[in-house]
Amino acid sequence: MTEESVPEIAQLRCQIDEIDLGLLQLLNTRAEAVLKIQAIKRELGLPVYSPKREDEIMEQVRNANTGPMSAEAVEAVFRMILLCARAWWGYGSVK
Repeated sequence: MTEESVPEIAQLRCQIDEIDLGLLQLLNTRAEAVLKIQAIKRELGLPVYSPKREDEIMEQVRNANTGPMSAEAVEAVFRMILLCARAWWGYGSVK
């Protein structure tokens, strides 16, 4: 028997694929909102990068996490999202 022949695994993998595409859509929707905020801040002459806002985001997701992902894993995912966004918009690098 191989894992491909187990119907439950195949079904769960399909579910994961759908979730991944949903996550992608949500990440792009999030990026669109961030770009709008960035444009507004530039118009107003405000700094685009806000470390305080990133801290607020991290606190919010840590407090909202009920598992099964660990707090450390959730924090790592969101730190990567924020890091990639900064690199994309020219405010840091992804390494």
